[in-house]
Amino acid sequence: MRQRFCPYRLAHQLLDHQLFERPDEQRQIVDLGELARQVAADFAPLAIEAGYDLGFEPPAGEVHVEVNGTQIERALANLVRNAIDHGGGSGAITVAVDESGGVEVRDEGPPEERENVFQPFYRLQPQSRGAGLGLNLARQIAHLHGGSIRILSGGWRGARVRMQLPTLPS
Repeated sequence: MRQRFCPYRLAHQLLDHQLFERPDEQRQIVDLGELARQVAADFAPLAIEAGYDLGFEPPAGEVHVEVNGTQIERALANLVRNAIDHGGGSGAITVAVDESGGVEVRDEGPPEERENVFQPFYRLQPQSRGAGLGLNLARQIAHLHGGSIRILSGGWRGARVRMQLPTLPS
């Protein structure tokens, strides 16, 4: 099925750049596990419609981070949307949070090019709906919070994208 370009998504992603202008005063202490659970729940209907089972693996306890919640929610949403768009169209997508402040979004799709996916306007499929900004925005947001995003490599099937954020001491 050929996906068409979606101008609404492009406009939304371009507006996301305005999130970077919010000062550090917008930060608050949030439970990363709860925030990730909410994002997974929000995307569950879309994932099911696209042919996926969407699962959530919570951390053993609360994981507190001091962040702009709107920005981190957007970054996580971009990671999950990317898995839905490029996860192969079937299987499972899992959002997993661990106590170290890591959130992984895992899919079971075919291996894709990994070097350029964080570049702005880069798209794996030239005719896809996205503008090629989602992963770039997610990475910028993670960096603004002293964190990182990377694609993990290993012997598993599919992609694993990991966002790592600094946690607050317990």
